[in-house]
Parts: sequence; structure tokens; C-alpha cells
Amino acid sequence: MARKVLFALVALLSIAQLGAQAGPRFALVIGNGAYVSLKALENPVKDARAIGAALQELGFSVVLKTDVDRKTMNQAIVAFREALAGNAQSEGVFYYAGHGVQSSKNANYLIPVDASIRSESDLDDEAVRAQKVLDSLDEARNRVNLVIFDACRDNPLPAAARSSGARGLAVLGSAPPETVVLYSTAAGQTASDGSSGSRNSPFTAALLKYLAEPGDITRTIKLVTGEVKATTPEKQTPFVYSNLSKDFSLNRRAGTASSPNSTPSAAAPPAVVPSMTITRAYGSLSVSAVTSGALYLDGAKLGDLPAGSKANLSDIEVGEHLLELRYAEGGSETKAVTVAEGVVVAVAFGWKKAASVAPKPASAAAAGSSTKVYKIGDTGPAGGIVFYDKGKVSDGWRYLEAAPSDQSSGVPWWNGSYVSIVTGTGLGTGKSNTDAIIAAQGSGSYAATLCRNLTLGGYSDWYLPSRDELNLMYVNLKKAGLGGFGEGWLWSSSQNSYNYAWDQSFSVGAQDGGYKAYGYPVRACRAFTN
Repeated sequence: MARKVLFALVALLSIAQLGAQAGPRFALVIGNGAYVSLKALENPVKDARAIGAALQELGFSVVLKTDVDRKTMNQAIVAFREALAGNAQSEGVFYYAGHGVQSSKNANYLIPVDASIRSESDLDDEAVRAQKVLDSLDEARNRVNLVIFDACRDNPLPAAARSSGARGLAVLGSAPPETVVLYSTAAGQTASDGSSGSRNSPFTAALLKYLAEPGDITRTIKLVTGEVKATTPEKQTPFVYSNLSKDFSLNRRAGTASSPNSTPSAAAPPAVVPSMTITRAYGSLSVSAVTSGALYLDGAKLGDLPAGSKANLSDIEVGEHLLELRYAEGGSETKAVTVAEGVVVAVAFGWKKAASVAPKPASAAAAGSSTKVYKIGDTGPAGGIVFYDKGKVSDGWRYLEAAPSDQSSGVPWWNGSYVSIVTGTGLGTGKSNTDAIIAAQGSGSYAATLCRNLTLGGYSDWYLPSRDELNLMYVNLKKAGLGGFGEGWLWSSSQNSYNYAWDQSFSVGAQDGGYKAYGYPVRACRAFTN
């Protein structure tokens, strides 16, 4: 819950800044360019990344998807709808860059990268209806939406699959209330992907130039339209459909509206607001430790945390913080955490003192001992498949081995509720990630516990691989035809955001954020020395 603190401020504040207290903002941004069976496009992924970054600067919580298959696109649209539906005052932006076509029945389709379309009848099975996006927004019943299709980049389908004379996208069928739908070019026409080596398509370049303009969205669209017409010598004219009855500005911050090619002028003095109520948002931390130590938050000591205990810290202001646990044995462990409003973030400190090792008898030392050296693809000591060798022992391990088969054909990452968990993505972080996930979520049948509960070859130290560890499984095992992996997505133990975790396609190798409630296969791994 947000805690309100009243401050008397005598400052120069624009009244427009008060709009920043409006509802939450969500954006789903998709860019497809690496098509398997269709003409590849150079700019959509760059376009999507740039738009995602711009929207994030404007206060949107952004989910970015690039070069995704049909299943992932559909899942992302569903998750987008659910996020918006959580608050009637929420504002949504959907952006798609990539191939888009219309059928002979005037239906619009967005094309995923794995689409294999031989005839128009394949569209329903291989592509995503643009109307699905609009229907999902209709179901969300949120305050206002902006839908952007930079998808009319000529008909990419084989000649036999093209509807007669069809170019670009068709005229809109229906749209939900309070929605603006913006096409990169007029209905039935095609849009440019940009010249070879260009950073963005002409349409997206114009969007990026004017997206942060203050004022109503209708003015922003006029600026974008004028820019596109000017940069494409009238060959491309964006088309807009709107049924807005409410004010909507992408940039809630104060500023002076500009126009293309205008000369900046002195800004009028801002309105003076003698006092205002500032709302500060707070979240909570749930901190656990394997070894006792002194707990610090942003350099200030909070108290001592006993081994195996958990501390619940409430009223932590949203934003970036540093947690540190200083151990009696010397040394410390530091975690960077992001606190979100109303969210309990779980932080697990997993360091423990290494057990002392008795010296070998003199006779054994004199006789010497052999240390087995493993190669990629060898069978590991637990019966798994070795997929990484870092060349030396450090941090208590040298090799990684993957379980010889999946632990599940499909299981969620979460345990029924969203909890933000501090995790790493690098090699060697999978075990601590798994510990943190289980400490935060408890018992249940989900990705991390399936790995933790695995006992194989007499070993019970299996865990859910981190993002980088999972990628090495794909590179060193799947691509070499080892491990019996399928073609779908697998979970990693690395959190992507509050309600997403990193996953990886084992058909094309792409990594992305998967909705934590999705059911994906799981492949455990473990670290060892010899």
C-alpha cells in the first residue's frame, strides 16, 4: 500500500505534472525480422527495441518480444490483457513491427517468425489475427489504448498464397472503446522497412522523434504523419482510426509543445502550485540467510540475521537498494534489489562456510591421485551430460552437467502468486537462484522445486539453470544433437521482471521473457569438480 506524506512545497511546478498520478501504464512491444520461411526484415527488431526504450522513459511498464513464434505472440497478448484488466484506469500501448498481410476476406494478420504459409488458408493456423489484439483490449476494459501496426511491409507470402491484389493491411473491422489504432501507412498500401543500413523504418523513426511530445495523442499523430510524408516524398501516409472521448497524452510530464521545423521559443512561466501532496510508494523485502550475519540496507545496519531465519522488512521506498549481509567469519555478500510498490521482494543470502577437508594420508599423497577430465558430451558423475568446462576449479566447481532428460513436459515458473525475486543470469548463479526462488515461494510443483527434488546418480544437488547456463545447454548439447531436447521453450531460474522469467527456445535459440504462469519444460543441471 502507498503511504502518503504531506510536504509543503513552494516551487515552480507545472499543473500538467499532476497527471503523473494517473493509472498504471503497460506496453507490449513486438518486433519480428528473422523469418524462417519468408523474407527477412532488417529493422523490426531495432524498431521494437527503440520504441520499448522510449515508452519506458514515458512511464510504461514494457514487455519486449523480438523474433518470436506464434505461441509466444499469443501468450504475450493474453498476458498484456491481464495486466491492463487489473486496473480500470490503466493505459495500454501495443506496438508491432514486422510482416503483416490481409486475406481475401479483409482480415489482418501479424506474421510470427516461424510461420510456414503455402496458401491463404494457412493464415489462421500459422499467423496471429490483428483483431485478437483489439478483442483482448476490449475484454480488459481499461481506460484508454494506443495500437500501432508498423506491419504493412509488402505482401511477403508466396504468389500462390496471396489474395488477389491484396497489399498491406485492410481497413479496420472493429475496435474497443477509447482506442486509437495507428497504421504505418494507409489501408491497402505498403510501408517501407527503411533503406539498407538505416537504423529504423521511416514510420518508427518519426514515432521516436515525436513520441515524447507533450499534448494530446491526436497532435502527436499529426506530427508523425507529416514527418513520414516528408521523408517518403508522399509515398507513405499513416492512417489512424480513433474513437477517443477522453484526453490521452503519451507524455504526462510538463513541456512546451513543438512542431516540425519550428524554432524553439522561450517557454511561458509555469503555473505556481503553492503546495501539493506527494505520494511516496513503498514495498517490502523478505530476507533469508543460510549463515548468520549483520544485515545492512543502503549502508545502514538493520540488525543481526540468525542463520536459517527470515526477516520481513516493510515500508521500503520503491526504487533501487543495496542489501548487504556481513558475516562473523569475515567477508560479506551484497544484493542489488529493485523494490516495487505493494510487492514483497524475496532476497536470499546463500553463502556458507566451506567444510574443512581432512588431509590425505601420506601414503595416498605419495602414491598420487588421478583427477578425471571431462569433455563436452561426456557422461557426468551423476549420469547427466557435461555441457560446460571452465578449465579450472573456482567457487567450488569446474563442470556443469545437464540431466539426461526433462523433469517435466510443462510446469509453471511460479507457485500461484507473483513475487519479485532477486536472481542472477550468469554462469554459476543457477543454484543460488533456485534457493532464492524456493525460499520466496515455498513448496509446490513448479520449475525450481522439480529440479531441487531431483535425485539422480546418488546426487541431490540439482538445480534450475540460470539464463546463461540454459543457453550453454542449447549451444553445446541441443545444437550438437545431444540430450534429447525438444523444440519448445525451457525455463531458466533467472527472473526477467515481476511477472516474467527468462526462457529459451530450443528450436531457434532465442531467449525471451516468459509469463511465469506458462507451462514450459524443465531441464535440471548441477555443478561439480571431478
